Amino acid sequence: MRGSSSWFCQATRIFVLSASLPGCAAHTSGSLSRPQERAPEVWCDLDVPAGASLWPLPAYEEMHSPAHPTATPRRPPWVVVWASWCEPCRAELPRVEAALDEAHRRGIELDVILLSIDDDVGKLANFVRDGPAFMQRVRILRATSADSFDAWAKRFALESSSVSLPIHLLANSDGAVTCMHTGALKADDVEVPGKLLSR
Repeated sequence: MRGSSSWFCQATRIFVLSASLPGCAAHTSGSLSRPQERAPEVWCDLDVPAGASLWPLPAYEEMHSPAHPTATPRRPPWVVVWASWCEPCRAELPRVEAALDEAHRRGIELDVILLSIDDDVGKLANFVRDGPAFMQRVRILRATSADSFDAWAKRFALESSSVSLPIHLLANSDGAVTCMHTGALKADDVEVPGKLLSR
């Protein structure tokens, strides 16, 4: 595996981060801030390339995987590209949990996958272990190859976009990406992922 500085440099070539590092820039979306005043699709602020699929994911190691009943059909996946050193990524975790709970209340079961670009596996493992209890409810993966991650990101044209972590990718149960959003999930938007993935 490449050294920490090389991996970070490669990741920042893909995601243009702001000068507020180690946080990753809060993203400001449109002028309407209340979900009832806009269609959920407005949340999808990045164009999805035709035929883009989440599968296969980039090379990864599994940091945590919750037990699911084996008879459960494939659920729509919600992939969040993040890093434990990214302040907006950490700050949005309670809102991701609230969105997962809201979807569950609506009878929508989602597979949330936190795809980390952390290079330091020890720091990530500590964060997963000591972080919010919500971390135990979702699948947590760590990308292990900058080249593999870069090839995966190119499927979504992320290498040329001025985007900041976290990045949200919503897909149907077959893995076809239907929505991409850049920046942290806001409190006003916790209903949006479930609504979009229920279609």
